[in-house]
Amino acid sequence: MKTATHHQHATATGYKRSPLSRLLGYSLLLGLLYALSSCANVDRNLMKVSNAISSPDPVTGAREINMMSEQAEVNQGLQSSRKLLKAMQQKGLRYDKQLAEYPRVQNVFQRLRQVTHRQNLPWEVHLVGDKTWNAFTVGGGKIFLFQGLMQGPGAIQGDAELAVVLAHEMAHNTARHIGERQGKTLLTQLADKKTRNSLYKASWSSNQEHEADKFSVIYMALAGYDPMAAVSVWARMARLKGNFSANMLHSHPLNSERAQRLHTFATQARQYYIPGQIHPQAAQLAVCNNIYCNRSGQQRPTTGGDGSGTFALLETVANAYVETQAAKAEAARRAQMKAQQVQLAARVIRLSEVKMTQHQGKPSATGYIQNTSNRNVQNGVVRIQYLLKGKVVHQQAKPFPALPAGVRKPFTLPLKTGQYDDIKLIPEYVQ
Repeated sequence: MKTATHHQHATATGYKRSPLSRLLGYSLLLGLLYALSSCANVDRNLMKVSNAISSPDPVTGAREINMMSEQAEVNQGLQSSRKLLKAMQQKGLRYDKQLAEYPRVQNVFQRLRQVTHRQNLPWEVHLVGDKTWNAFTVGGGKIFLFQGLMQGPGAIQGDAELAVVLAHEMAHNTARHIGERQGKTLLTQLADKKTRNSLYKASWSSNQEHEADKFSVIYMALAGYDPMAAVSVWARMARLKGNFSANMLHSHPLNSERAQRLHTFATQARQYYIPGQIHPQAAQLAVCNNIYCNRSGQQRPTTGGDGSGTFALLETVANAYVETQAAKAEAARRAQMKAQQVQLAARVIRLSEVKMTQHQGKPSATGYIQNTSNRNVQNGVVRIQYLLKGKVVHQQAKPFPALPAGVRKPFTLPLKTGQYDDIKLIPEYVQ
């Protein structure tokens, strides 16, 4: 790694600004904006700027960077949904009414719809006959669940656990996370070069996952589903998959941490839980409860001219700054944890006699894998680096199954097709 030279750390004026100078600069800017707020025309223009780059969060009321209008969000979700359904048909995948579990999914979904924000969205849920344990949303009220959620050792149990998955994806929609993610990523990358990396982007998305978890337990409780089911789902995934199932460079929280955090939220939300019934005060509690509270009250002024434009812009900047710092901190934490996991995996797993070959007519890697420790490995991950003239051109993370203490056995891993002349296998995670 090259050592950064002095001029790489300098500002355009030739020196690095101190925290004090930055604070003074921010104070002067705030003072100027406050003074300008007394000018009606300027304030109206500031409101236009604020409305162009942000909007009040439908759940919390706080101004968030979001340059996508609600109609554009709905249109994008509709187009993406149609493309996905068409792709499923082309692949011959069964979906929706072709699957026996679909009526159950619809029943839980429709009950949750009655207590969520943004009830005017064109909500849809689709069940796909894919064995992957996964669910996602494309925004605009369009949600996809894979049948794999209901199969195998990690299968969700009962309607309450199904509500965990559905409420989480619905919360992404009510909080407008799709539009927020696009706008925040663009603006922060323009403002700060340090945010132009996959780990930072993933950390920001991970923070949105935390927020969706927080909102989802309220939706569950208000709809009559036990919010503690969320803890059960992610504690089970932590036991089965460890913490690498949400890869350090991916966009979701770690399973064990997620279970712990959800326990806190679910405990708070459980006071609103009436088994099997929608809470009679669901509408009011969705606005303000003991987890979050939208205190914006009446519709905020949108034209400005009375000082509201200035304060709308200040709120947008302040919220963006706080979220950016949180994402940076999460990125740094994940990088440190990833390094620790790689070090542990390197101590436990030994790979030997690795070579590229053909297996059943397809490119493969073969060799021996050994657990050198005195404890059993439940599962793990090996990273494959594809090299071309000594440079990494592609990487893949491949899971490997349980490996008892001290055992050495042969392995065969499928490789991708493409242009490369060598590979390198790196133990990356063990549980």
